[in-house]
Amino acid sequence: MELKYLDTFLTLVDSKSFTEAADKLFISQSSLSKRIQVIEHTAGCKLFTRNTRNVELNYYGQLYFNYAKRIKALESACDQELQSVTSGAQGITIGAIPSMNEYHI
Repeated sequence: MELKYLDTFLTLVDSKSFTEAADKLFISQSSLSKRIQVIEHTAGCKLFTRNTRNVELNYYGQLYFNYAKRIKALESACDQELQSVTSGAQGITIGAIPSMNEYHI
């Protein structure tokens, strides 16, 4: 599953509304619904209790939510560590031919 699907899931959990979550993600409600259906199909169970006004996590959704938060935290930590490692490695690389050493350059 793609990480954008986890973002979709977490946004829906936060907003508790398909309309509001779709607006936050800048996608249509039908796209949001399809992403949630893919997540639920992959998980093999429904993750939300839905009614006409809002959505709530059920027991399975709460389990999935706990892991989704950990995955997003790991992704963030990985991005930060990679950025800190690569930011120190940036600099200027100068190529030269071996004969330049004779001229003490």
